[in-house]
Amino acid sequence: MTVTVTHPFVSAVPDGGNANLVQPYNWNAGHTVTGLGTAATASTSDFDAAGSAATAQSAAISAAAADATSKANAAQAAAIAASDTAGAAAAAQAASWPSTTPFDSTVPVTQASGDAAATGSAGKAAHRDHVHGMPIILSQAQILTRQLGA
Repeated sequence: MTVTVTHPFVSAVPDGGNANLVQPYNWNAGHTVTGLGTAATASTSDFDAAGSAATAQSAAISAAAADATSKANAAQAAAIAASDTAGAAAAAQAASWPSTTPFDSTVPVTQASGDAAATGSAGKAAHRDHVHGMPIILSQAQILTRQLGA
C-alpha cells in the first residue's frame, strides 16, 4: 500500500535553471511513504513485537523512576537524621539548664563602709542595671551636729 504525503503549502514560483538546487517542483511533489501497511495485512507478531518493545521501555522507565525515588528518599532520610541529631543535642543541652528563671526581683543591699568584696553564691543572675544603695557620707560638721543632738 502506498500513502501519499504532500505539504500544505504549494509554491507558485517557477523552477529555476540550476538543477543542483532544490526547485519549487521538488517541494510541490508528492512524497511516497513505504512500510506502513494496514491492520488487515499485518500479522499479530508485528503487534506482539511492538507491544513487547513498549512493555520493555515502560519497565525501564519505571525502574529508573524507582531508582531516582529511592535515592531521593535516602538523601531526605539522611538530612532528617542529621537534623534530628542536631535537634536531639540541642534538646539535651536545654534539658540540662535550670528550669527556673535566671532573674528575680530581690533588691540589692546597701553597701556599708568597709564592706569586703566577695563572690556570690545565689542561683540567680543580677540584672545589668541593678543599683546598690550607698551609705551617706557626712561631713565632720554634720557628724558633730548629730552627736550633739542639735
